Amino acid sequence: MPYQEVKAYATGKVHAFRVKTIAPILWPKAGPDRPLRLVVIAPVGYRLRAGGKLLYRQPAYLICTKASLSLQQILQYYLWRWDIEVNHRDEKQLIGVGQAQVRSAQSAQRDPAFAVASYAMLLLAGEQTYGRDRPTCQLPRPKWRRPDPTHRLSTQELIAQLRQELWGHELETLELIVPAARRTDSGHFVAGGSSTTKCPEFLPSLAGAVLYAAGG
Repeated sequence: MPYQEVKAYATGKVHAFRVKTIAPILWPKAGPDRPLRLVVIAPVGYRLRAGGKLLYRQPAYLICTKASLSLQQILQYYLWRWDIEVNHRDEKQLIGVGQAQVRSAQSAQRDPAFAVASYAMLLLAGEQTYGRDRPTCQLPRPKWRRPDPTHRLSTQELIAQLRQELWGHELETLELIVPAARRTDSGHFVAGGSSTTKCPEFLPSLAGAVLYAAGG
């Protein structure tokens, strides 16, 4: 059976894949009333470095339980599977899904759903704020990262941006309150001369203290 060219989006751009298929087919383990669709994706060439030898991996074999889907839909869903794996990793390692220390049955049931909903709101807010076309955060990127931003902001970058906005707002509010509380009304005392026998009071930066504590 000859290959046909199907276009799908992956790694930031649209690629052309060579695909062939046969449908409907039956599989004994699926049963006689479950028609399937077999899809074979030809291996895509890649190079380990610029100008290197063109290499190929093994072809991919897909079995689709919904034979009515088009080849473009099946291929695109297959390519999107990696984003789902990345989402699961971010939800567990960064958001903390399943790590809440709760005891009641109702809290244990609601906490994972709340964490996943918060994660979805974070991604949606990042897309609405920065868009999809070469987005950039307000925070500078680390020097070990590539100078060109990726097509999608990572969860760590979005969390860092959210933390910076929340902490910045709170620190500005505290900087206005704390100095006013330190001042005392001493107008009824006699003004004395300046004393050089004692070092001036050292007032640490509130923002520096909070950021140091968070980093530790």
